[in-house]
Amino acid sequence: MGDRVTLMTKRVGTLVAAEATYGVPPDVGDYAALLCNEGVDITVNGEKIERNVVTPTFSPVPSAVGTKSNQISPTVELRGGGLSEAGALLAPDWEPMFLACSMKKREVVRLDIESITGTFEVDDVVTGGGSAATGTVYHIDGDTLVLSGVSGEFQAAETVSGGTSGATASVSAAHEAFEYRPATLEPKDQASASMRFFKHSHLWLINGLRGTWSLDCQDGKIPTLSFTMSGLYADPADSVLPTQTFTNLIGPVFMGVGLTIDDYVPIFEALKLDLSADVQPRKDANHTNGMCEMYVAGRTPKGSMDPEADSLANYNVWELWKNAAVAKLACTVGNTPGNRWRIEVPQVTHEDPKYGDKSGITKYDISFTATDSGTGDREIRMTLF
Repeated sequence: MGDRVTLMTKRVGTLVAAEATYGVPPDVGDYAALLCNEGVDITVNGEKIERNVVTPTFSPVPSAVGTKSNQISPTVELRGGGLSEAGALLAPDWEPMFLACSMKKREVVRLDIESITGTFEVDDVVTGGGSAATGTVYHIDGDTLVLSGVSGEFQAAETVSGGTSGATASVSAAHEAFEYRPATLEPKDQASASMRFFKHSHLWLINGLRGTWSLDCQDGKIPTLSFTMSGLYADPADSVLPTQTFTNLIGPVFMGVGLTIDDYVPIFEALKLDLSADVQPRKDANHTNGMCEMYVAGRTPKGSMDPEADSLANYNVWELWKNAAVAKLACTVGNTPGNRWRIEVPQVTHEDPKYGDKSGITKYDISFTATDSGTGDREIRMTLF
């Protein structure tokens, strides 16, 4: 037995990496430091096997442990990755976990346009009059064309035209962006992550992580993403807490976000989104721990917000609820390139509304489900630009 070691509660290290093959840890050099909020810790889950045996006494017999898994629930700030020295957009440090929640990433260009004539259409090929850049309209966010498959660089102040629609507009700004949205994928196609979690000098290597996330936005505070990630069990080992290099970006504060519900601009304090992914163990008696993987089996994205009550002529939440009408909810958090987020819920379906109180002012407590228009996997869009 060596010298006694004291573990300090606040000495914690978390490193994360994307897995190329499910359950196979990447090279140590591929892991990057994850800047977490206080409270991140590991939970060990095991099925307790009660043994159905008979003895001459009332004394219990030892139980056994069946299938085992690890769970970790880090909370991070909703921050971007900033820009490289060359000005290229960088992904956030928590992206491997985000993608492991059965999310898909798409590189797009957001064209803010004005002086519009005609109507641009989805799948329109847009061409820049001066730059000759081209891109296909993936979707339209108000007066912003979101383009995929972009070739060249669109320029501010140039005129763009739609190849099919014939619409034209002037570009006020062009932004490189990463758009994240939910995906429906078979287990073999779902991304997974690996984590090296240090509880001071105890190292837990958690492979095959998949999970879900929730977003909490409060007025005057930095929005947070809370992850619940489940992975394959492995025994901890004694190790040395490594030196880590963290991002120096601070998440943008939730103020001046320009949130709208369709065309209505509410007075509100809080917005919450929850992917509510259904994460399940895939049991396998051939596997050492009784399961071969964790996988996302489905999702029911939900959310809530608390707008002040207004005249029914301006905003009739009861009518929206009664008719199961859908509304688009959207806002932008931050204004620094590489550290700003566009949050869109294209189709909000209201659940049972309730009156509430906000320091003597009547408000609504609204819960909603993020639904899809039929094209699939577009209930939520979160875009870093």
